Amino acid sequence: MIGEALYTLLSTYQPLTELIEKRVYSIAFRQTGVFPSVAYNVKNERPLPCSGPQGTRIGRLEVQVLANDEVELETIMNRLLSLNGFDGVVDGYAFTLELSQEEIDFDEDVEDLTAFFKAIPFDFYATKL
Repeated sequence: MIGEALYTLLSTYQPLTELIEKRVYSIAFRQTGVFPSVAYNVKNERPLPCSGPQGTRIGRLEVQVLANDEVELETIMNRLLSLNGFDGVVDGYAFTLELSQEEIDFDEDVEDLTAFFKAIPFDFYATKL
């Protein structure tokens, strides 16, 4: 599945794992998780209308970061930004990632937040090989 392949990409992307090790979670962070960590969510996955027999799919990958401080947060975000333009094969899918122009909606009025949070959206194209 595409979500599993995106997990593989994030959990093996060396510039990112240098900072977060294997702390990559699907959809939501663990309540008692260790920081820094990354959570991802695949949204609006659908077939590309003009795709051929390979069945290219498009969608949105939202990557959220929790960090201990602002410097750590910005460092991780910069590593994630380096995925912009990614074009490669992961777990049998040919992927292209492009930074999305859409913003991510989230609740900034969390009073008990003990970590620094930021999110970044990517548009993806995936073809099963």
